[in-house]
Amino acid sequence: MELAVLFVSESELILADNAYKTRWIETNKDKLFEMLWSLGLDTSRDLEYQEVTHHRNRLNQIVTCGRYSGLERTDTEWINSGYASRAAKIAASGCKLLGSEINRELKQFQQDKDNASILTKYEEQQDEE
Repeated sequence: MELAVLFVSESELILADNAYKTRWIETNKDKLFEMLWSLGLDTSRDLEYQEVTHHRNRLNQIVTCGRYSGLERTDTEWINSGYASRAAKIAASGCKLLGSEINRELKQFQQDKDNASILTKYEEQQDEE
């Protein structure tokens, strides 16, 4: 089965629950996982937390905060929710032909991620000067 990568911004978590704070996680891990699950992240798989990144959230807002990355859910409930991405729908279908399209998107995603990392390092160097 092909995989669909998903990012959930802390800005989205704050909108989902005003009580959310980074330190809040330490005592509310189960609640955090419930929130991430409800926003489409497959919490049964590995998740990565990226501290304070400059990114565009799913509301198309440019924000500077942490975000979680992982695999998007591909269960029937999520796919039929109206919020699932095209990549998740393709992954859930199991279609190998469409899966190659996801692989192209993942390669583009990795290139974008690498470019963003280079840009961040450049900006940090500029700030130091």
